[in-house]
Amino acid sequence: LDTQLLKEKQIIRQELKEDKDDHEGQGIEFIFKKNFNQAYGHPVGGSASQVLKYKRKDIEKYYKKYFASERTSLVVVSGNKDFDGARALQTWYRKIGVKGKNKKPYRINKNKKLKKLNHFNLTKKKKIESPILYFSFDGPSMMCSDYMSYVVLDEILFEGISSIFFKKMREETPLVYGFGSSINSFGTEGNYLMIFNSQEKNFDAIEKILEDVLKNIVTYGISHDLINSIKLKISDSWSLSFDDLAERADYLLENEIYDMNDLTHTRLLKLLNAVNEKSIQKIISNFYFKNKSSRFKILKE
Repeated sequence: LDTQLLKEKQIIRQELKEDKDDHEGQGIEFIFKKNFNQAYGHPVGGSASQVLKYKRKDIEKYYKKYFASERTSLVVVSGNKDFDGARALQTWYRKIGVKGKNKKPYRINKNKKLKKLNHFNLTKKKKIESPILYFSFDGPSMMCSDYMSYVVLDEILFEGISSIFFKKMREETPLVYGFGSSINSFGTEGNYLMIFNSQEKNFDAIEKILEDVLKNIVTYGISHDLINSIKLKISDSWSLSFDDLAERADYLLENEIYDMNDLTHTRLLKLLNAVNEKSIQKIISNFYFKNKSSRFKILKE
């Protein structure tokens, strides 16, 4: 009996059990499972049934396949300029007995076009304190040309007490306890999630406001001053994040693994500054009015 593996299984199963208390997070994982194929749709932590089946040989097989030289990126953001990171990695890999099979570094496939998702409309009942309403729309992949338009639109709709939805659903008409959003982008596809915590009786009103707001933007546009202020806010946050070594390392690693060749703050600003009223109207017309979308409700039992 492998006591070490058994202990690790018990720890992971307990963590998965605790995750079930996060009903909003569980709803997001369910949406991922429905929207995406297995490559993105599976829960990161796996399932209890999967964990039970794992044997030591399964872990070793996974380790030897994925912890290989062609799947390793070394990001050096500070330190001795004479440090030979490649040689250090080769020495370490020889020490642990792992050899890479591919000559070329592994990179994740990317897609510049917007890929449509597998959409659904479903209601579930659970023992929760308050119902949750989810919307999931076709979102941008990592390299999608519309990515920055999504970022700016999301700020306008959701971020802060000056956002449109805060004013509409909290100040003008108190419909929600809380709300949030996320742009989840991967190499070949992505989704745009909107989440509203409210009473079931308010769900229709929330959806009506959502539709009216998006329809109004498509029909009448958005103030240029508002768009520019949001772009300035985003740019300032990027500047601050580049002062953090960990943030910078994450950014460089992401660029490398997706093979994006986009390593400068100036390049990012150029993409951000290209966002305008028409580009935002375009993505709304596509993800809300032209393409299908997902609606998922979790109600109280």
